[in-house]
Amino acid sequence: MENLRNFTPSPSHKVLVTGGAGHVGSGLIRKLVELGYRDVTSIDNYSNGRECNHVDGCNYISADTREVFDIFPKNDFDVIFHFGEFARVEQSFSCLDEVFQSNYLGTLAMIKFAMAGRCKFIYSCSSAINSMNDPDLIHSPYVISKKSNRDLINTYFKLGKLRGAVVYFSNVYGGNELGTGANATVVAKFIRAKLNKERVEISSPGTQTRKFTDIGDLIRGVLLVYQFGEGDNYFIASKRSVSIVELAEMIGVEYRIVPSGPGNRTESSIDHKRMEALGWTTQTDIEDYIKNLGLVDLAMEQ
Repeated sequence: MENLRNFTPSPSHKVLVTGGAGHVGSGLIRKLVELGYRDVTSIDNYSNGRECNHVDGCNYISADTREVFDIFPKNDFDVIFHFGEFARVEQSFSCLDEVFQSNYLGTLAMIKFAMAGRCKFIYSCSSAINSMNDPDLIHSPYVISKKSNRDLINTYFKLGKLRGAVVYFSNVYGGNELGTGANATVVAKFIRAKLNKERVEISSPGTQTRKFTDIGDLIRGVLLVYQFGEGDNYFIASKRSVSIVELAEMIGVEYRIVPSGPGNRTESSIDHKRMEALGWTTQTDIEDYIKNLGLVDLAMEQ
């Protein structure tokens, strides 16, 4: 994360990060603190975040985003990074209440809060919404909520009521991601299984591809969008497509193919043009990461 290219820190900016105790949020906060930001606050309900991800120099508040106006009667933040939503595709079918509370009511509160303070609003959407173009796919509550929020935010961008940018993440790995439980990332889960000599299950057909993106590359992209980005379509994702079976074979973990559940898309369509225009490109490849790891990453053993 050393090479930030054209990014110029603004340490005096007051920053709010939702989901700040999660994988991506904690990575962003860590970098902001390293860059000298003195007023960084996290809101996290700890459904996915963990206290072990806390960074010295950040103020952590345990709360739901729906409560943002109760926590801060006045919005005097310069920028909000809204990364704190329910964020699992297949699990969202059985977690409708959580999706509704977090991704609809929570995000609506954050949008209104950002408009009230006229601060920059960076919303993390998902590259999975591109699957909405597939009429044969059963679309998950998660993806539907992300598209709905994206459309609402873009509407207020066009009306001039809200300013900011929409970023899209794709299978982020590296650092503090979970290796166990319902919210585990596939990379961390496979590595943990390899270390424990366990076999993993891969949803059929196994040839479905993902664009695995390193957390350091992602944070560099987020910071560039924070300084220069306006509007939609900032896809911060690797250009390389890797199938789930290929990933398992890179790691060397045993696997078996199981029937696919609803919402399992075959590929991700990514448009890198707007990120490339900001001077961003990936610097770490998933295969190099796995080789350099030596299959030992203490952060994934927690």
